[in-house]
Amino acid sequence: MSSRHLQRQTVFLFLRCSFSLISLREETDEKCACATQNSCLTFDSSSDLECCSRKKGFSELYEWLQGYLPTDKFVDYEMYLEKCRNFALSFLQLFMHEDDILFEVLLQLLSVPFCSEQHCCRDGGSFQEVKEDILFHVSNLFNPVHLFHLFLAELHYDHQVLLDYLISKDTGISCAEYLLRCLRTVSDSWHVFVEFSMCEKVLNRSSCKKRKVFLDGSNSQVELSSALVKGDGVALSLEEVCESDHKFGSKHYRTKGQPFKEAKECMLSLKCSIENLHQKNLFPYNPEVLLKRLVRFQELSIKQEKYYLSKNG
Repeated sequence: MSSRHLQRQTVFLFLRCSFSLISLREETDEKCACATQNSCLTFDSSSDLECCSRKKGFSELYEWLQGYLPTDKFVDYEMYLEKCRNFALSFLQLFMHEDDILFEVLLQLLSVPFCSEQHCCRDGGSFQEVKEDILFHVSNLFNPVHLFHLFLAELHYDHQVLLDYLISKDTGISCAEYLLRCLRTVSDSWHVFVEFSMCEKVLNRSSCKKRKVFLDGSNSQVELSSALVKGDGVALSLEEVCESDHKFGSKHYRTKGQPFKEAKECMLSLKCSIENLHQKNLFPYNPEVLLKRLVRFQELSIKQEKYYLSKNG
C-alpha cells in the first residue's frame, strides 16, 4: 500500500477518534470549566485535562498539532495566522487525491468549534494571552470558512470540478452535504468569507487538480489529471511545509477580496450549471436544497457588491 494512503488513513482515524471524544458531551460534568463551548482550555495541570472526554479529545488533538506548529514559537499574530493557513493548505493537499476520504475529513472538521467574532486579537499582548488556548489554536488551524476558501483554490476555482464531485456516484452525496454545511457557515460568517486573504507563496505550491465534465444525454465522462509536486517533483508533506520559513513579506499577499471574487464566481457558475442540468432532468438527484443555499449566497454577494460600490463612490 502507498505510504501516502496509509498516512491519510492514519490521520483520518486519529481525527475521528479525537472528535468522537469531543462529542461525548453526556459525560461532561456540569461543574467542569469546559462545559461551555467558549471556555478557554489550557494545559494548567494534567488532572485538569482529564476532567471530561471533550477536553481529553481536544488535548490529544492539540498535542498532535503542536508537533507541526508549536505555539511557543510565534510572537506575532499575523505570522501565526499565516502559518495556520499554510498548514491547513498542506493538510488539505494530503487528502485531495483520494476523493472518498477527502469529504469524510472535510465533514469531520466542520465539527470544530468556530466563533467568527471571538479571538480577533491584533496586538501582541492579547495574542500572547490566548495562544495557549486549545480551542483558539484548533479553530484557527481548521477554520471552516478558511478551509472552504483553500479547497476552492486547490480546484483553481473551477466549478466543473465541483460539478464532477456532485454527480459522482462515489462522492456526490458527501460533496453535497459538505457544500450545504459550508454555505450555511459562510452565510452566518459572511464578513470572514469576504475578508479572507491568502499568501501568494502558499498559493504557488497549490496542487494541480483539473477535471472536465462532458454531459451527453444521461451519460457523463470525466477527464482527470492531478499531481502534487514541489518544484523538483517531490511530494509535499506536512513536515516539509511546517519546517518552511515562519515569515513571508507582505508583498506576497493577494489584495484583500481577490479570493472572495474568485470564490463568488465559482459558486455562481456552479449554481447556473446545476440549474441547467436540473431543468433537463440530468442531475442524478434533487438539488433544490443546494440551489436554495446557492441562491442565498448569490443574494449576499449582490449586497456585498452594492456595499462596495456605495463605499467607493
